[in-house]
Amino acid sequence: MCNRMSVLSSILLLCGFSPILVAQAPPDRPVGALRPIQMLRRTEVQDDLEFAPFQQDEIAIIADERNKFMGGFMEDLRRMTDDERQAAVATIKERDWTYEARAEDVLLPHQRRRLGQIRLQDQVDAKAPSAGLSHPHMIVKLEITDTQRKRINATAQMTDATLQEKIEKLQKEIKQARDEARRKVLAELTDEQRRQYQEMVGDLVDFVIVPRAPQR
Repeated sequence: MCNRMSVLSSILLLCGFSPILVAQAPPDRPVGALRPIQMLRRTEVQDDLEFAPFQQDEIAIIADERNKFMGGFMEDLRRMTDDERQAAVATIKERDWTYEARAEDVLLPHQRRRLGQIRLQDQVDAKAPSAGLSHPHMIVKLEITDTQRKRINATAQMTDATLQEKIEKLQKEIKQARDEARRKVLAELTDEQRRQYQEMVGDLVDFVIVPRAPQR
């Protein structure tokens, strides 16, 4: 169990979730933010940055190289002792940052600035009712006072509760519409076909989206 936890810790470290790697990031980068190469692989980010075809190709090449490098290391990682693992991680983390630097070099200056904004949005959850203002990074950067923070949290929680009610109502309406459509479709089958169908698929499992916990 201990060894599995060590392997997991090393994997998390290499994926950018380790305090060691975070400490090496620029001081104005929020802790835990997705790293450049992770963001730049996302289609919506490429669209927002108005990537040129050559930029898409370059990022794909860099990401592929990184994945192969990490994949090979992960295989070796499982066979290492704890001491060997720590030494190996220390050796390759600098190599990993070179992939990030190469990814950022593909961008034009205005794209780098925009990427910084997008990464911040993702980290502080800027689309949430709180607009991300409850995040420690934003509190420090904007010098948000305790009074402002309390008001922000109160407003966000009230709005969040309203949104959750609307989401739950919409989910019920979607389920009702889906069930009605299924009934109409299954009505096209004969009784024997419906019996066979029921034996094939059984009772449906209703995967419900778990409501997001209110922000505090």
